[in-house]
Amino acid sequence: MRRLSASILAFFFFLPAILCLVFVCFGWAAKKKPSIREWRLATFRWGLILAVLTTFWFLCSMVQQLLTLETAQGSWLFPNRLAIALWILCLAAAFTGKSWGRALLISWAILLFVGVLGADSATIP
Repeated sequence: MRRLSASILAFFFFLPAILCLVFVCFGWAAKKKPSIREWRLATFRWGLILAVLTTFWFLCSMVQQLLTLETAQGSWLFPNRLAIALWILCLAAAFTGKSWGRALLISWAILLFVGVLGADSATIP
C-alpha cells in the first residue's frame, strides 16, 4: 500500500512535466517539425529522446525517495547525477528547436525541476 501511495504522489508531482513531454512527442510524431537546419533537428530529436529517459529516471528515483523518506544514496546516487547531466543536455537541446517544440521542451525542463523539488520537499519531516 505504501509503494502505491508513493508512486501516486510521485506521479502527481511529475504529471505536468509528463504532459508537456507527451505534447512534444505527439507533435513530433505528427511530423509538424519546423523548417530548420538538419543539425538542429537532430539535436532536438536527441534532446527529446533523452528527456523521456531523464523523466523516467527521476520518477523512479523519487518513488524510491518517497518510500524510504531519505535522500538519494548508494545505488541511486550515480543515476541521479547522470539524470541531472541529461536534464541539462535536454535543456540545451530545447534551445535548438523552434516555436512550439522549443517552448514545450523548455516548459518540460522547468516543470521537471519543480516536480523533483516538490517530491523532495515531501520527504522533509
